[in-house]
Amino acid sequence: MINKKHTETNIAFNFEKNKKVMFVVGNINFLISHRLELYQKLEEIGNEMIVVCGNKKIKKEYIHKLKEINFIQLDFSSSEKNPIKIISSLIKIIKIIKKNKPCKIHTVSPIGNLLGGVSSIFFKKIHLITAISGRGTLYIDQKLKTKLLKSIFSFCEYIYLNKRNSSTITQNSFDYADVKRKQFFLKKNTLIMGSGVNLLKFIPKKTQKIYDFCFVGRLTMEKGIVDFIEAASFAQKENNDLKFVVIGEMPLEDLRLCHYLESQFAAKTFINFVGFKTNLSDYYNKSKILCLPSKREGMPRVILEASSCGIPSIAYNVIGCNEAIVNGVNGFLVNEVHPNDLGKKMVEVINRDDLSKLGKTSRTHAEKKFSIESVISSHLKLYESI
Repeated sequence: MINKKHTETNIAFNFEKNKKVMFVVGNINFLISHRLELYQKLEEIGNEMIVVCGNKKIKKEYIHKLKEINFIQLDFSSSEKNPIKIISSLIKIIKIIKKNKPCKIHTVSPIGNLLGGVSSIFFKKIHLITAISGRGTLYIDQKLKTKLLKSIFSFCEYIYLNKRNSSTITQNSFDYADVKRKQFFLKKNTLIMGSGVNLLKFIPKKTQKIYDFCFVGRLTMEKGIVDFIEAASFAQKENNDLKFVVIGEMPLEDLRLCHYLESQFAAKTFINFVGFKTNLSDYYNKSKILCLPSKREGMPRVILEASSCGIPSIAYNVIGCNEAIVNGVNGFLVNEVHPNDLGKKMVEVINRDDLSKLGKTSRTHAEKKFSIESVISSHLKLYESI
């Protein structure tokens, strides 16, 4: 799918004057939900923008945003494992780079980093910006096939992270140190705490707390949806009055998991599954606590959003989550990655007398650390230094 606006553009290749930036991302939905403000700011200050993304169906809730984005869709998925599709996409991206001649290639998401990073090494003068967020299934799944894919991914990562004309953006100190270990040359590595939150949109509201706990995110194993259901069941046995809500889209690519989730939501009436929603602020404010049992994160946006709404979070003490949450300030960490331990923490926290105080400290923490303005400013400083 090619945006018509893009086909009308053909400028001369001059690296001193050229301000064309190409994003390579897993899918257009991610760009809209996590990078649209950055895209708009870069365009506002005079950059010509183009996005190369995967083939995931565009959410109907985001269709009205498409007129703001200059994008090309290729035939790969966010979790692409088909080598033929990967090689085919690499060739197409190289052709797109040759045609459009960007001065910078900014890659986001594992597949975006792989395709954009490898493609960029054929263009010495183009500056590569690799934005490393969550590492997802590759770093969690212990299956032999996944381990093999991880080794291939890691080899490619070594190559493009060591492109002489390149920089990186990481979201937590673990990934920052990991990237530095893999680099042979001194690079401009920047640590930016997530993709930022609009503090004017995500605000505390005086609404009735319908739910005790909410889960927000993709309904996948690595995001911990199964752990959430088991932990909710454990906590509900301790307190029959507890109510839970799940906000997110079903993982239609995993039918087995879909069937399991459907059966669980049908059987456990204390869990309300509402599907994908864009008005997340309303659901945060209707809940007392966010629970994110993810196994690994870059910098979990839902925790940043919940904090901004004055809602404390509970998460496992894993990479990413343990830097988004400060114990006793904007939430609590569970040291053992097990649903029973998570359920015990749920019961413990919901019975605290200082939840309203935690709400205030969560908001204050978000104002200091997570504003979208500070995140965009950090990106622009990197762009200006290149």
